[in-house]
Amino acid sequence: MVDYSDNPRPRGRGDYAKRRAARAAARSEEEWHTYARNLCYRLLGAQERSAHQLREAMARNLVPDEIAQATLQAFLEANLVNDERFAEMYVRSKFTGKVTTRRVLTQELRAKGVEWEEAERALAQISEDDELEAAVAFAVKKAAAMAGLEEDKKRRRIYGALGRRGFSPEHIRRAIEAALD
Repeated sequence: MVDYSDNPRPRGRGDYAKRRAARAAARSEEEWHTYARNLCYRLLGAQERSAHQLREAMARNLVPDEIAQATLQAFLEANLVNDERFAEMYVRSKFTGKVTTRRVLTQELRAKGVEWEEAERALAQISEDDELEAAVAFAVKKAAAMAGLEEDKKRRRIYGALGRRGFSPEHIRRAIEAALD
């Protein structure tokens, strides 16, 4: 077994912050521009992001404000960052991927920095009927998984599950009726 107790350079959380700050202070302006650009490319390569998310990532990585703004502006002008496109893709993937509602998606988009109007346009993809259909499908699936339980207990559990996902009481009532009646 290796004994690290004599290590002259113990590495803790504070040491990392100091090393990171020292690297940041040593960067030239050109290196900062390259670093900010590469950071944005890396983040966008993984998935679509909002301008707000990129701005926050650059702030976390200690990119100076004026360089972060210039980099973000260049990405916006090149249409590599587009909040409306991000919102549409986000809504489409989240609604088909999990059972959720427009209200919940609106809150998530606002937390990601998408403007109200852009979020509303993206959410226009989902109709009331789509939400109701998703609630019914979820309730049917949930009811089938609770085959041995009493009717009352099923109703409570389905109601709670749909309520936590943001469905309106009317949609919940109609979904439970479709699943249990």
